[in-house]
Amino acid sequence: MRYLAVICLLLASLQEAAIAQMTHEETVVRTAYAKLSYAVDLETAIQAVRHTQR
Repeated sequence: MRYLAVICLLLASLQEAAIAQMTHEETVVRTAYAKLSYAVDLETAIQAVRHTQR
């Protein structure tokens, strides 16, 4: 589900970039959100692997 949110965010970002230039602050926020979302997904995957190895 989080991957879908990131993909939607990236697609919206690409459409928006074609229409108008993003501000620096918006770019920073979007990048931070994407990194945080990825980190949460990665942690979830790591926990799943650790759980199955027990």
